[in-house]
Amino acid sequence: MPQSFSFVNFDGPNLVPDAQVRRRIRQQAMRDTAVARKQRGDYGKHNMRQYPVFISQADGSKVAKDIPDSNELQRIRQSIDLYVPFSLQDPRMPKEFSLLLNLMPLTGLRLGVGTLSHYLYEPTQPKDAIVTAQASSQRLLSFIPSRYGHVQLLRHATDSVIAKLQYLSQLEENRSPKGDLKALMHYQKALQALQEALLDEREWAKPETLCATQLLGIFEALNGNEKDSWMQHVGGAARLVEARGAHMFQSEFEKALFLSHIGPTVMSAFLSNTPCFLEQSQWQAVIREAVNEDATLSNDKEFVLALWGGLIELPRLFKDTTALLMAPCPPPQKVVDDLIERLLAKRKNLMIWLTLLRKNPIVKDGGLVDDENGVLIFSPDFDYKTLGPWCLTRIGLRGTYAVCRMVKSRLLYALSPEKFQHLENEAQDIARRILNLQDDMAAAKQSALIWNQFMAQGSWIAKGIVETKDIWGEKPHRDESMLEKWKFEKWNKVIGRKIS
Repeated sequence: MPQSFSFVNFDGPNLVPDAQVRRRIRQQAMRDTAVARKQRGDYGKHNMRQYPVFISQADGSKVAKDIPDSNELQRIRQSIDLYVPFSLQDPRMPKEFSLLLNLMPLTGLRLGVGTLSHYLYEPTQPKDAIVTAQASSQRLLSFIPSRYGHVQLLRHATDSVIAKLQYLSQLEENRSPKGDLKALMHYQKALQALQEALLDEREWAKPETLCATQLLGIFEALNGNEKDSWMQHVGGAARLVEARGAHMFQSEFEKALFLSHIGPTVMSAFLSNTPCFLEQSQWQAVIREAVNEDATLSNDKEFVLALWGGLIELPRLFKDTTALLMAPCPPPQKVVDDLIERLLAKRKNLMIWLTLLRKNPIVKDGGLVDDENGVLIFSPDFDYKTLGPWCLTRIGLRGTYAVCRMVKSRLLYALSPEKFQHLENEAQDIARRILNLQDDMAAAKQSALIWNQFMAQGSWIAKGIVETKDIWGEKPHRDESMLEKWKFEKWNKVIGRKIS
């Protein structure tokens, strides 16, 4: 993956969150960005990915390093104010802040790769009234207004996303270059402020820094077709979460931030061929605590915890499979059989999860309809509002489930094509269903929201599975018990996953 946008060290995914790691993150924040630009050949050139000379520097307003004792009471009051979520109708909120409520990536129930929102799929359509963020998004967003006027980094990051949404909310023929330039100017100020914060001993671990990081990642996704740039940013954010340490997610704001980063953190590990640090017991405890305290998940907490438990293990399973398939010499059959047994056990757990979910519908008379593989079916008259407020959470969980099932089925087939041909067929069926779902539900009410919550998180995996169907189905040139290396490499290349 090109190092096209990096603000923390993306190498060394197994770093331990200690003082040495923190120094490394701070020291290499700027250096990694410079190296990436040199590799692309645009180092020192003026473009919208650098800080243009014609854009004014940040306003320079900074909080005093040493606060006099006479201001102690004011400091305490401000500190309390920063950690109390404001109502979304708070008068200090920027008047354009409501645009952020149309942005879905802050749910934390999405895998968050390939696309973050509906904007990347239909860029010519007006977006000002597409969706209203579900409760979990609003919970995180509610912490921003009280910090907006006090934290320069967060203000610039918020302004950049709002400006971008204002620009994208117009029909393409009505968009002015000035609107896009305004968004990019805010983005550059935010990026500079973020880089400074990461180099500051007192600022890099603050929750506002992590929140701004997420907002800038959203900006990257909204900004166009630079998926690699956005994924590099997500990888850096995951390293920042890890470096903060599990013990630093204590407040409501921090826990809301953590929940919103689970999906992107898992997929960062998934795409970089590394285990996910969230497997560790201290992070599992944070997940349980954050989910249990999140009132927006009150009806589905057990389902969320169970599904995320399987999701977090997926990067390690993929990594172990990659190691066997790419080994220079055929691995011992016992090692292969052990991995197959693990995958089958995880797949069985996923099937049990689906069975239990089906037995607990969100409404007594039914609710969501699915096919034999658990992929949702949306009728033209489907309206999530009639099913209650928890419908969107269920749709998001089903999207995550579909990704997990496709990947596990494909990994089993790769380890033993002859034994698991039926699972490759299953993966193809699920993938085609997901890719065809957009047309099937085009006439449904709130179709953009449904696509964003369910389909977007699985479409990139589904597309990669369909694109490599014929290649994986070719008869091997020689008798091999596992899938040929070049076929596995092709699939990983299509989905943007690093295997070396």
